[in-house]
Amino acid sequence: MKKVPRQQGQVIVILAIGLIGLLAFAALAIDGGMVYSHRRQAQNAADAAAMAAALAKVKGKDWQTAAQSQAIANGFDVANDPKVIAVDVISPPEIEPFKSDPDRDQYIQVTITSEVESSFLHLVFPGVLRNTVVAVSRARPPENPAEGFALYGASLDECRAAWFSGNGKITLTG
Repeated sequence: MKKVPRQQGQVIVILAIGLIGLLAFAALAIDGGMVYSHRRQAQNAADAAAMAAALAKVKGKDWQTAAQSQAIANGFDVANDPKVIAVDVISPPEIEPFKSDPDRDQYIQVTITSEVESSFLHLVFPGVLRNTVVAVSRARPPENPAEGFALYGASLDECRAAWFSGNGKITLTG
């Protein structure tokens, strides 16, 4: 009868391989969650900055400063945070479909680029995790809602039509 050699330590090897796989999935979940959360914060900041810029542009104020201030208020300060790479505010936008829109000068594009720190991924991936988000708003000039025809009754016997224009001019017809 032939004696079978013992295989001591086999469970330790299988456990070590399983533990490495488990740690890899945990690292992916943690770092992936951090990247997703950071991206959501950056998108919220870009959306708020684009809306602030549109409001400032409609009011005739410095829309680039308004966008930068709103980005800073939401935690994306290029001057004081080394992880924030850029907060770009441009008009007209460089992306489609706004780039080919005939009213493209009314649109404002805010792009925020930032880095995300990883907890585990830097052990196997030496590169930098980077988020880039884009928001576009429209600074449409105000319109006069009263523009158009209206009926005008000057007396009980007479009814005329009047045209109201956006510049405050009233033209009586008929």
